[in-house]
Amino acid sequence: ATARQKMQADLANHTPNSMGGSTNALNTALGHVDLLSQDAVKLNNAGFTPWNTLANASQSMFGDPRLTNFNQDMTKVGEELTRVYRGAGGSEADIKRELDNLSSSSSPAQFQGGLGRIAELVKSKIDANQYQHDSVMGPMAQPRQLITSQAQATVDRLTGAAGLSSGAPDAPSGSSTGNEAPAASEASTGLQPGGSTVINGIHIKR
Repeated sequence: ATARQKMQADLANHTPNSMGGSTNALNTALGHVDLLSQDAVKLNNAGFTPWNTLANASQSMFGDPRLTNFNQDMTKVGEELTRVYRGAGGSEADIKRELDNLSSSSSPAQFQGGLGRIAELVKSKIDANQYQHDSVMGPMAQPRQLITSQAQATVDRLTGAAGLSSGAPDAPSGSSTGNEAPAASEASTGLQPGGSTVINGIHIKR
């Protein structure tokens, strides 16, 4: 068999160590990164991470599923990403480092940066497969894109082309989703000895 025939056969193969299997797994992983980014948007976090910790925890106490969903998907996506990236010849430490920098308390900018870098790392492995494929098939072969249109859209969105929140609906005017940080004047007032306040339905007394 010629090199081209071997390449076509390898791309048509879906076993884990084949180019077809690796490419499919990488595209699927990008779809799951997109799911995690949607979970992050639904948390509606603010820029002040300690506030996010308190707000998410208090909402979860009252049965809000968003924190639980995020944490479960974060664990599953993290395990899948490290396995797929390692299988594609990458260093799983690169993926793990980015994941370790993210949590349910991260700010929107931190989510955008961390998930964007993860998307770029995964796409770099698809690009490597693309280069190998094109080099073997030659310039006269019919062009074939190995990254799916959905995966490419995820990369574009997470790397800043459209923004992390582009896929989430806007909250109705005047409505509140419960995670808004207090206004600066309110936050800076502090809680005086003997005073009390209520945050997300929880009564706090000093």
